Amino acid sequence: MPLSRLQILQGPCQVQFRGSTFYSRDNVVVALNLKEGPVVSDSLGLTGYRDDDVAATITFTPDGQVTNPLLAVLFPFIQTGLLPGTSLFGTTDAPLVIWTRDGSRHVFSRVAITQQSRFAASALHPPLGRVTFRALRPRGAAWSGSLATVTAAAYPGDPAYHVSDLITSPFCVRWLHGAFPNPFATEGGWTIETQVGLHEVSTDDLGITDLRFETIEVSARAVPVGPAPADLLNALGFQGTGAVRGGSRAAAGSDLYLNGTGLFARLTQAALVDVQPVRAGANVKRVGECTWKSTVTFTGGTPNPPLVLSTSPIP
Repeated sequence: MPLSRLQILQGPCQVQFRGSTFYSRDNVVVALNLKEGPVVSDSLGLTGYRDDDVAATITFTPDGQVTNPLLAVLFPFIQTGLLPGTSLFGTTDAPLVIWTRDGSRHVFSRVAITQQSRFAASALHPPLGRVTFRALRPRGAAWSGSLATVTAAAYPGDPAYHVSDLITSPFCVRWLHGAFPNPFATEGGWTIETQVGLHEVSTDDLGITDLRFETIEVSARAVPVGPAPADLLNALGFQGTGAVRGGSRAAAGSDLYLNGTGLFARLTQAALVDVQPVRAGANVKRVGECTWKSTVTFTGGTPNPPLVLSTSPIP
């Protein structure tokens, strides 16, 4: 029997998670990767595999709509009070729903973000990069419990879509470090990324039941325009008065503010870690790409977020 064109499933979707609706710049991809344990005999070699678990991920790049509620959902690891050992999935299951325009509703009942979006501060580039979600079986379910369900359902429409929330903007930058020249510009904007350490919690009968937060580090890269090579060498803090091997990088840092139109960012106690203080050529600016890093700091025993993002000015 020949294939009917109606059997070719194709088309875009919207994603709903924690009360927010997301649209993607590229494909939304669900990947199910079966983890297996080999069974090996010393005399016969590999004799088979045993089912271990399924790693279910959902990835896509948000289209660039930015509101404070959307930022709170997409950047869970920069929230105040997230300490090592904190569960990513919490005490209540948070479902993720993929609605396709051709009438399918895909529900993953217990989902958390495992890789935050990259953040671009630029006049030309959308601010959000690829984000990764992880799906586990529902809380209290057996190993045979469903990771996802698929039903026929009418597409809910797009009332949450607002073109005015698509924000791109040039950014004025201030780094509150000694005599560093402020404000300064950049050659092509900023790229801010977070590196998060996680560990899996599992049992022999249920497999992976949770993911726990361990560490976070935030880096911001740009080619600064305005500071001179001497400014960067002085700010790096590896030579001169006060420089000592084993010194704290955070102690050599200060808050870094990126102020755009309707979009703001702050790296807390950001320190220079990689610098290209001198480039010489007919077609390059004298100062090259520089990287600032921020880790968790504490005030009175309370952790401060290394990165703050908002659509309102940040103090």
